[in-house]
Amino acid sequence: MSVSGTNQNLETRPSYYNTCLYALALDRDGRSLYSQGKYQEALEAFQQSLGIKQKHLHPDNRDIESNHSNIGLCLWALGQHDEALVNLEKALVIGQRSSKPHHRGIATSCNNIGLCLDSQGNHMGAMEKYEEALRIQLEHLPLEDPDISGSLNNIGICLCYQGNHAGALEKHQEALRIRQHSPDPDQADIATSLNNIGCCLEAQGNHAGALAKHQEALRIRRTSLDHNHPEIATSLSNIGSCLEAQGNYEGAGQNYWNAYEIAQASLGGDHTKTKAFLASFQVSRLNFSSSFQKTQAVQADNDGAALVEDDGEP
Repeated sequence: MSVSGTNQNLETRPSYYNTCLYALALDRDGRSLYSQGKYQEALEAFQQSLGIKQKHLHPDNRDIESNHSNIGLCLWALGQHDEALVNLEKALVIGQRSSKPHHRGIATSCNNIGLCLDSQGNHMGAMEKYEEALRIQLEHLPLEDPDISGSLNNIGICLCYQGNHAGALEKHQEALRIRQHSPDPDQADIATSLNNIGCCLEAQGNHAGALAKHQEALRIRRTSLDHNHPEIATSLSNIGSCLEAQGNYEGAGQNYWNAYEIAQASLGGDHTKTKAFLASFQVSRLNFSSSFQKTQAVQADNDGAALVEDDGEP
């Protein structure tokens, strides 16, 4: 965080710098909470930090840009997409207005706005932002930079929304390759790519291949994230979907329920994901009940036939 107003007298300077250090500590706490999936607590930390910085820094300072971006991501994760978009667009405007543009930050803002537009169903608008981010990154970053993999990942998600599953799969596989060959691989990002590859394979009807990818993503997430992290719930739900497509309704229901319990604890009962996991569990339970009744009916028919045959023997 760069500080302004260096002419403070010696009496006020210690308090001023302590305030700035406190804002930095709030940012650090916010990033830690976000990585644990504690989005509401992270949001509160970033908002408190922003309030401090706005009293001491120029409105176009990059630290304020960063806070708007982080607040936007927290709101997006909490399902508050309209408010998220407002903050993410503020971050982009600040970045673009800088006399020395920070190209990586501008591309990140474009990607984040794209995520929000995707969540609102505006997939064409999202694709424009993802492609803008990728163009900036390819002009200013090394080809193997992890940020490029993030844009490829997002373009893949958008293509999947548009029904182009083959094109999406290609983008996710390219993103995974970059992430796996990074000098310092981010396990969470690798798990995200595996998850998204699994979603593409499932959409193409390859349920066994999809299940393997989702199970690999879950294994990584369980070793690198808190046990109640929402991304673990996502993996469990995706595994449930694969099992359901294969007719394993009991296994699907167990995974959906586990996903629901994690989402309930980490996101709350009103979050769209929590509601979706519960709905999936309820459907799988009905499917299991119907399948079980059919199995019983078939078994009863077979048992009856066997009895008739037995009665006919000498």
